[in-house]
Amino acid sequence: MEKSQARSTLGLLVFLMTELMFFAGLLSAYWVLRSQVPIWPPLGQPRYPVEVTAINTLVLLFSAYLIWKSEKLLSQNKQKYFYYLLAAIGAGGIFLLVQGYEWWQLLRYGMGLYDNVYGGIFYFVVGSHALHVIFGLLVLSVLLSKSAQGAYSAEAYGGFSLGKIYWLFVVFLWPVIYVLLYLL
Repeated sequence: MEKSQARSTLGLLVFLMTELMFFAGLLSAYWVLRSQVPIWPPLGQPRYPVEVTAINTLVLLFSAYLIWKSEKLLSQNKQKYFYYLLAAIGAGGIFLLVQGYEWWQLLRYGMGLYDNVYGGIFYFVVGSHALHVIFGLLVLSVLLSKSAQGAYSAEAYGGFSLGKIYWLFVVFLWPVIYVLLYLL
């Protein structure tokens, strides 16, 4: 690994550690708030959509496999890596669309952002992750654009790897959020 690539990787890892601390703080706040009330979720509030979100989680995890496979094919100089990257973007987009639909349903059933702590913390945690997914999809789209221009090869794909690392962080953060907010 060349020196500038090593610095870029280190910079990304430091950034991801700060992001991990951000989400650890959000999830800790969720658990502190949850422990302060006798009934959780509050009476009259809709339940989080556990089943649909479980399937949606699998879609997002599948995108992790697709980006991993894409990089593996790229390292072997196989041009079909491009299609795996495109599919990873598609799976991430599906994840966001389903989440948007879930939010619309929860709002329709009366769980507002400002109504109580239950809705507020949910939307803040899940919304923060959704913003990271959007940014990750933008990163993957840049990789796709650069791939279409022939910027990567089996010998030079460091930038691709950095984008993959960010996407995997975002993907593997979601099951933690899902378990802590939806299942426990």
